[in-house]
Amino acid sequence: MLAKRKLIPENEFNQKSILVQKNFLPLPEAKGARRVGAYISFSNEVKTRGIIESLLGAGNEVFLPVTDFEKKRIIFARFSSFDELSPNEIGIPEPLDTKPVPPGSIDFFIIAGIAFDMKGFRIGWGKGFYDRFFNENKTTALKAGLAFDFQVVDEIPKDGHDVKMDFVVTEKRVIRC
Repeated sequence: MLAKRKLIPENEFNQKSILVQKNFLPLPEAKGARRVGAYISFSNEVKTRGIIESLLGAGNEVFLPVTDFEKKRIIFARFSSFDELSPNEIGIPEPLDTKPVPPGSIDFFIIAGIAFDMKGFRIGWGKGFYDRFFNENKTTALKAGLAFDFQVVDEIPKDGHDVKMDFVVTEKRVIRC
């Protein structure tokens, strides 16, 4: 999946990311959320800047993950400006303000992945940060995975600790899981 994603020409990659945004933003569940945990796209993940700007423009609060690589944990911290980001140790932009917000105060999460299946399970980067976060913080917030359509497969291997998405949003469809 990673190799295939890297082969997408830049103009097609940008267009597909815009289409994912157009499929995500009208979701009634996303429109109803006021406090959203998102991710800043890194490398060749579905671009999220347009989604984040739209959320902020609509008066939503946005929170981004801050990674503790030593403890293999993430927390979510308030985000207000793309100018207030700093790359973490592997280059992913994170908020400068790292004060954590209570996980239960976030209504909706937007999550990246390498692959998703039709039931909403995902393969991430293999470190388990998101699965640990959701298993330790029993939030009832909805979760949407963003991907390009080719990243969605019928079924992926899963373990008991894997956390399921409520939606997978691609440039072609919204899959309710």
